[in-house]
Amino acid sequence: MTSLFSSIITAKNGSPVPLFQNGKSMHSRYDPEKEAEQYASRMDEAGFFIVAGAGGGYFISALKKRFPRSFILAAENSQSDIDFLMKIPVFNNLSGDETVRIVPTEKIFDTMLGFYVPAFYGSFSIIETPAWASENKIGIEAFRTQTASAARAIAADYSAQAHFGKIWQRNIITNLAQIGVQSAPARSVQNDTSFTAPIGKTALIAAAGPSLDTAVSFIEKKREELYIIATDTAYKSFRERGIVCDAVVSIDGQLLSTQHFFSDARTENTLFIFDLCANPSAVRFIKKSGGKIAFVQTGHPLSLYASLFSEYKTGTAFPFIRTGAGTVTIAALDFALKAGFSKIAVCGADFSYSEKPYMKGTYFDALYNSFSSRTEPVETAFDALMFRTELFRNGKRRTSATLDAYRKTFESILLETCTDIDFDGFLYRAVSEKVHPPLRFCRTFDMPSFISFFKKDFLHCEKKLSYPDFSPVIASFFPAVASLRKNKHFDGEHCGINVSVRIKNENSSAAFPELLKLAYAEILRYTRQYET
Repeated sequence: MTSLFSSIITAKNGSPVPLFQNGKSMHSRYDPEKEAEQYASRMDEAGFFIVAGAGGGYFISALKKRFPRSFILAAENSQSDIDFLMKIPVFNNLSGDETVRIVPTEKIFDTMLGFYVPAFYGSFSIIETPAWASENKIGIEAFRTQTASAARAIAADYSAQAHFGKIWQRNIITNLAQIGVQSAPARSVQNDTSFTAPIGKTALIAAAGPSLDTAVSFIEKKREELYIIATDTAYKSFRERGIVCDAVVSIDGQLLSTQHFFSDARTENTLFIFDLCANPSAVRFIKKSGGKIAFVQTGHPLSLYASLFSEYKTGTAFPFIRTGAGTVTIAALDFALKAGFSKIAVCGADFSYSEKPYMKGTYFDALYNSFSSRTEPVETAFDALMFRTELFRNGKRRTSATLDAYRKTFESILLETCTDIDFDGFLYRAVSEKVHPPLRFCRTFDMPSFISFFKKDFLHCEKKLSYPDFSPVIASFFPAVASLRKNKHFDGEHCGINVSVRIKNENSSAAFPELLKLAYAEILRYTRQYET
């Protein structure tokens, strides 16, 4: 890549100023510091700034002086340009500030995702320095693309945190307390310590897309050759067909997800892989019915913190399972890969709709049939589910932007981890050659010791909030803080008129330390019963 800068000259006040390849200067040739201060004075406050163009570092330094507690992420055209600009003292001094990061434009997306924490920083502001944007047409377009993509990904993740943050926090604490607790049936073997893929078996990941109805005959015919890893939505449908799943994966923390599991079916021959964020009612039901349970973590910072504690105390962490953009199909695939299966097959992973959103026999059938009527039959409810967001055509099916993002993430993981990938329209086939050690699961968890350690660690780290390298115990509260900030939405009817109101949350503008203490008080409500 051609360097954006050609040389460095000295301004009238003696400060070094970088020149672009065409001889134009990045900053004022008279007083770059004063120019930077004037530009920074026009900026509104934000907790996190993303700047296009660092140049000699004068504007970043002025911005930092005006907003000392803000984090600044700046982009330069390339690493070679960054190395060149290190000759300028102001730029070089910024490298010693832990709240400033200057990276090549190509790394802006990953760096934004890695450093911007909405729950802590609040708003972010994107600034394009005029000279850099004017003289770097390709670079500024790349910067805009990267920041826009990162902003969308962050918004989607933060939306999930705001909705589920407090639910996840409660679920994790409750599930941790259930580990190692014996269930009633004597035949139950809880929390197996390890898992190794059966030799010669093909891991069949069964998602609950409508095409799984077509694949059932294939599954029944090849049953002895397959190790069936069903998503929780597909599990109920398989159970009603008399197909015993070898494993079931569930990551959903909502109470509604328990409907996948409630039945009188025998479960002792099935391994249930629950995310620590999963709904505890489902876990309790499977324990009581004699099912084998293995807990994993999918990246929630409180789950990660508990995993680090478990590894410290017992030498065994909670296995990390990827969910991609947050879908159970990817979690099931990642479990199969990390469990050591070399032959992988995936069915029902449609990430689109045909005449309906799911295969037959899921809990949606029973749920929607329960309130169907002559004027609003079950098809009306399914249509409302499918058309709640804008759809576009994908072959003979229709999909949404979210479902298509799931598909792209799923297929990228296949390409990253497997070879000989084939898709015949309803079944993915792939081969994984990577050798993994046996998956080890946590058999016990010392809840009283964990709570004691957690409280001491929090009270120590809360006194001095270090950023951007947050301590794990502080990071464990980020989703809960996001949930506390969320404004409430009310839908109802008044005098025959539909009403939609967004109710201002008194916590929405509160400072992070205040919400951190509130989230800590919330978690103590759940942990008090487990203390000794």
